[in-house]
Amino acid sequence: MSSSLCDNLLVGVSGGIQCVNLHNYLFHFRTVLARQVKVIMTPSAAKMVSPAVLELYLDDRVFVDFWDRSTEVKTPHIQLTRWADLFVVIPACADIISKAANGIADNLLAAAIVSYPGPVIFAPSMNPSMWRSPAVQRNLRTLTTDGHYVIPPAPGVAVGSGEWETGMAAPTPEEVVRHLRHVRMRRLKEEYWDEATREKPKTPFQRKLERLQLMTEAAAEPPLVNPTPTPP
Repeated sequence: MSSSLCDNLLVGVSGGIQCVNLHNYLFHFRTVLARQVKVIMTPSAAKMVSPAVLELYLDDRVFVDFWDRSTEVKTPHIQLTRWADLFVVIPACADIISKAANGIADNLLAAAIVSYPGPVIFAPSMNPSMWRSPAVQRNLRTLTTDGHYVIPPAPGVAVGSGEWETGMAAPTPEEVVRHLRHVRMRRLKEEYWDEATREKPKTPFQRKLERLQLMTEAAAEPPLVNPTPTPP
């Protein structure tokens, strides 16, 4: 059963090999986290996993192109980002990380990241040699400096080399949900904490004094007197 902590979850999918496991994440997100899930895919991700397959886990179409439409969504990079309580990119390949760090919006997912008003959660997954690249690490630091959130990748077997190294695998669905809940709670605190703590809590003695003062002021007010009717 999903949690009311997040009503609307937007999932971005880039062209990493880990996107072939996305159906597991979508099922888990719908089961334990969000009431509604919508998906944006890059064109390269759509070549690895059929959008029609992913739509079996969703209540709407998968959005790939700027011109994709549904009955409710006409401008996906704006409407979907306004709709979302949380926005996670999984897997986040080196290309989408670079675009996000540099404000490039040349595909629908990249434009949605630029448009989103809150922190975007990135779950990187790529070949270990790419993960260790100074450029990728620099872009990741830029994302965190800009207020975004990066989930550390898990170790796994690189498809290209067959080696077991960190950087290849995306975190498990359970681990991703844990991070999403953390980001959501932190954002709610930032939005409402100042308002909730604007007035210091009062002691029982202070509340009692306020009640006595109100009662005293009410007793001191003169009674209402009906005006004398004017004779005809």
